[in-house]
Amino acid sequence: MNQHREILVTETLGAAGEALALLRSAAAQSRLPDHFPRLGGAQFLRIATHEPESPAEQRGRIGELIDELVDQGDIPLGIKLVQQAVRRLAKPIRVKVLNPDPDLEQDAVDITDMARFSGGEQLTSAILLYCSLAQLRARNRGIYRKPSSVLILDNPIGRASRVRFLELQRDAATQEFRLHCVSCHRVPAGWAIPLCPPNFGIFLYR
Repeated sequence: MNQHREILVTETLGAAGEALALLRSAAAQSRLPDHFPRLGGAQFLRIATHEPESPAEQRGRIGELIDELVDQGDIPLGIKLVQQAVRRLAKPIRVKVLNPDPDLEQDAVDITDMARFSGGEQLTSAILLYCSLAQLRARNRGIYRKPSSVLILDNPIGRASRVRFLELQRDAATQEFRLHCVSCHRVPAGWAIPLCPPNFGIFLYR
């Protein structure tokens, strides 16, 4: 029984370690374009974990989790087990994002505070978060140079009409993260066309 428990702890700890490395990589891939005013080079996504350095303490935390799950008679499978292991191993985990407005103080806020952002700030933050995750997926697949994904936006200017936000969305998506972008707008939004590079397609509709 103890041997099986130790094997389970080892495998679960290894999976949690890989997941934590993925979280750190996601934060590292969220770097904003260097040339953008006041935001250039900053990491949009900040993830702080607090896993112990001692291997014995790491095994102890995962071992406690395994014992609790066995006592409950309900051991989750796959991603659910890894999620619980990560939370137990690296608690507390704090996730913060940078407000994309260059005119504000550049302090990262808890990701739950995005609910207080303006509509333009929320949309820009959502696009930056998507771009970071798309870049992470591409890097994990060995894609470094060519565009790695497609970002489809349905009338984003209706929510984020400020040119600064549009420029950040454009530059982050097409230059820093190398995505193909397709954006659909109502006809009055035709003024946005000059902002868009060749790999940022625009469709106008009534």
